[in-house]
Amino acid sequence: MKRMLALLIPIALIGGCADEDSTPGPQDQAAVEKVVTHFHRALEAAYAGKSIDLGAEIDRAFDPNARYVTYWGQEEPVDTTRARMLAGVGRVHEYTNAVENIESRVYGEGAVVSCIVRQEYELNGHRIDEFLPTTYVLERRDGAWKIVFAHRSADFQTIQQQLEITKQP
Repeated sequence: MKRMLALLIPIALIGGCADEDSTPGPQDQAAVEKVVTHFHRALEAAYAGKSIDLGAEIDRAFDPNARYVTYWGQEEPVDTTRARMLAGVGRVHEYTNAVENIESRVYGEGAVVSCIVRQEYELNGHRIDEFLPTTYVLERRDGAWKIVFAHRSADFQTIQQQLEITKQP
């Protein structure tokens, strides 16, 4: 019991010292959601062949040390994800995406955004339609929100499509 109080008292004191102006509000929720939606709009524009610096857009959205867990369960540094996205430019065709059911919670300098990302595209002659429940963790750094962690899941149909593509020569 004493250990529990020893832990809770400092947490309460730190929380009590917070500046009232730093209380998260609707503007913070809108800001973190905008980071996510803006990134997906930039990805769509780059894959559509529009003149956009996708690397700069990735850098704007993601912290350089961010981690990403793919829907096949592989955790990787954002640099690996970035390279895969950049490699898709010119290879991915008829790409569209939608960020649906977006919800966010802001906790001081941290935030969580959950959403469904739907992606449709053609890659190497295969039409792919993905349903990807996605979670982003963001931190506010120097006044800007950055994604520090992302995790994607996939529904059975999405995984089935990928398996079918890998079976074909």
